[in-house]
Amino acid sequence: MPPPQLARDLAAAVRFGPESLVSRAEAAGPFLNLTFDDARLAEAVLGEVDRLGDRYGRDDVGAGRTALVEGPSPNM
Repeated sequence: MPPPQLARDLAAAVRFGPESLVSRAEAAGPFLNLTFDDARLAEAVLGEVDRLGDRYGRDDVGAGRTALVEGPSPNM
């Protein structure tokens, strides 16, 4: 199936519940663009900030391990 058709089919088929952070999906060529509901997203993020306090944005996943980080370039 051509990617633009797949994107159109997905956009037509996907449904989001009333509590979803995503409000709609639309096809743009071969891409499926998702639009977030600003108010629900802000409420979810601020709720996490309130719940986690100073721990918000911190994580120990990968602590003590080596990670390779590459910047984008045309020759990757």
